[in-house]
Amino acid sequence: MYELTVKIHIFNLMKHYLLLLLTLTIIASAYGQDPELDGEWKLAHMNIDGVTLPAPLPEPGYQVEPKLFYDTVSEEIYTSIQSCSNIMGSQVTADPINNKIYPDPTSGWIILLGFCDPRYNEYENLYFDLIGAFNLPTTTLDYEITAQTGGVKTLVISNSEGDFAKYSNVPVPFHLFDDWEVEKLIISGTEYQVPVNGEEFNPSIYFTETDDPAIAMFTGDSGCNDFDGVVSYDVVNSELTISSYNIGGNSCVEPLNNDFELLYTSFLFNGLPATFSHSTTIDEGLVLELTKSNGDKAFYRRDYNLLSVPEIRNDQFAVYPNPAHDILNISTTGLTIDNLKVYSLSGQLLFSSNENTNILNVSSLPKGLYLLEIATDKGRQIQKFIKN
Repeated sequence: MYELTVKIHIFNLMKHYLLLLLTLTIIASAYGQDPELDGEWKLAHMNIDGVTLPAPLPEPGYQVEPKLFYDTVSEEIYTSIQSCSNIMGSQVTADPINNKIYPDPTSGWIILLGFCDPRYNEYENLYFDLIGAFNLPTTTLDYEITAQTGGVKTLVISNSEGDFAKYSNVPVPFHLFDDWEVEKLIISGTEYQVPVNGEEFNPSIYFTETDDPAIAMFTGDSGCNDFDGVVSYDVVNSELTISSYNIGGNSCVEPLNNDFELLYTSFLFNGLPATFSHSTTIDEGLVLELTKSNGDKAFYRRDYNLLSVPEIRNDQFAVYPNPAHDILNISTTGLTIDNLKVYSLSGQLLFSSNENTNILNVSSLPKGLYLLEIATDKGRQIQKFIKN
């Protein structure tokens, strides 16, 4: 314990030294400040060679908190995955006119090494490589800031190879965007395990990211019926809210499965709008706990792999023309479209199509912004489109 305390103390001293060193290396610039870039940004994910890699979950016990910080006064960035309590910093010039970040061309990035947890080494190396930590002379980075719902802003920093890192100014739970299988329910203080019998019964929920990190699509299986809808995220209170949903499918045969399905759908959808707090823990996998405002809970589980590769990438889809007038075309690479659904931004399902799924007639829609859910043989994707 004493040795760990000494190591942490040494690391903190080194961190302060790094920040002091960065401050002393300030280079004056006529356009080197961007107030929109100022402050702390939480890493959501990286995209390397077209593959999205979710950020590690924040783990205070391991000093893991993926983030980037930019200071307009000293014009410096320091950033880290902190998988090994490492921190990387550089004097930078930010050009808000051309959306460029220029690290100090002479000293480059300064990397301060900490104490490793080997689980995150590979992810950190990819991240440092994306930023250009080992390049000298340094490479220019592009950045884009987008305002979203409820005060949320996203920051995307990209390199010349097209790889990018996406951040948010608030702790939006990006790790939720995956497939979660129900492990158990606690309803009115009583615990209910998922039944195991001869009937196929796998209740689950799947959250899908949209362009706006405060709004997500969800689909799922209540055990015998499919459901879908839209969930919003309150960035102030860190709560999820379901306002509407759709459900349909087949009925269970086993009575125990019917009973559990009723408990699960009631947990999710009774008393809409239904608000849930959440927490995530790590053991052999990830465990997600959703707690409804009445105290009822659902526990979910999924495998935990920092570098798991999703089956669907954004570059496998093209939706055009966008804006559309009458016809919206959907092309895919290496995927078969099974179903198309169009939602309003409030989550209302407007229509669904299982036929001629590469062409969608949107002539009946009023002008506005819509969400298109594309279900394929390998998963789902959400795209926004505008109807003119």
